[in-house]
Amino acid sequence: MPYYDDKLLHYGFFLAAGFTKFDVVHSDYYFQLDSITQAAPGNNGALTIGFIVNLKLHDHWDLRLLPNFSLYTRNVAYEFRNKYKSDQITESSYINLPLLVKFKSQRRKNARMYILGGINPGIEAGAKKKEKKETDLRVQNTDLRIDYGFGFDIYYPLFKFSPELRFSHGIKNMLIHDDNIYSKSLKKVFTHTVTLYLNFE
Repeated sequence: MPYYDDKLLHYGFFLAAGFTKFDVVHSDYYFQLDSITQAAPGNNGALTIGFIVNLKLHDHWDLRLLPNFSLYTRNVAYEFRNKYKSDQITESSYINLPLLVKFKSQRRKNARMYILGGINPGIEAGAKKKEKKETDLRVQNTDLRIDYGFGFDIYYPLFKFSPELRFSHGIKNMLIHDDNIYSKSLKKVFTHTVTLYLNFE
């Protein structure tokens, strides 16, 4: 497909899987406590499916809107001095609307490399049905992230396949400040995700 990139608009879809976790900042209350010894986030899986709308800006620049639906599981593991353990788990389904700028290298035969980055707002779907108690660790149902990554465009006779590795860092503090030991032990909670995307256009 030698003239594929001459088109103004491209459409496609993608499947993705990766790892996600909370990045936490502990509070002064946590360091003053004698009863709790650990509040540590764990790594969990994430699945995503979505669509691609790609607008050509220049020979080497594209603007990409990538609406998608994602399933996340994140947790913070608490351990107390009396050996009691509590795993505070947050399971969520998100609708995300990443808007990314893509910079492409010169095409070499049937492949080219690219980098991309931008913003990724998201909102939890069906959050009211899964509200947690005020005695648990709770987070807000909206998020705002910075996404960046790299990948390869590989051209086939009928489609373009693009494996891509992308990193996502939350910039919004998602912690809900409840009056319980789980929430009070933390000052800030951000999201962090590393994802492998398989793009088909």
